[in-house]
Amino acid sequence: MGKYVIKLDIEKESDLYCPYNSDHELSSDIGEYFLSKVKERGIKDSIVIRISSLEPLDEERVRNSIGNWLRSAENEYKREARENRIRQIAYFAVGIVFIVISLVLDNYMKTLMFTIFSTIGSLAISESALIWLEENPKIALVRKLAEKWLKSLDIEFVLKDSESE
Repeated sequence: MGKYVIKLDIEKESDLYCPYNSDHELSSDIGEYFLSKVKERGIKDSIVIRISSLEPLDEERVRNSIGNWLRSAENEYKREARENRIRQIAYFAVGIVFIVISLVLDNYMKTLMFTIFSTIGSLAISESALIWLEENPKIALVRKLAEKWLKSLDIEFVLKDSESE
């Protein structure tokens, strides 16, 4: 297992935070940058965030901001996973109902109605499968990343020499 370093170059500490919030909330752009870097690499390596800045940073505040962002991201993805499960079950149930109705009432319906009902049922089931095969794995990956990072958040702080820039 290797070590994957995500490099972040900033000038001052305020570059890390959301400009519209005075609570030192991590900027969503930086959070998305972290996620994109980790998604391209996967979760097999330990992850280190190396922040280089021209000015000294309040390391504890930066660690707290990143930790808060990770907890918030983890909670958001848990909520998304719950919503996806509900949507998946609902689509599947609707699909089954429409297919059963079309089969039970086959003798009483015209061919066009049978086709419409069975098509709606098939589309609903395929939507359920799409959620299961496409969306759920992405959410699971991000949740695992957030959990792993929260357990071993490794942040390195580097003070850049302003003349070397």
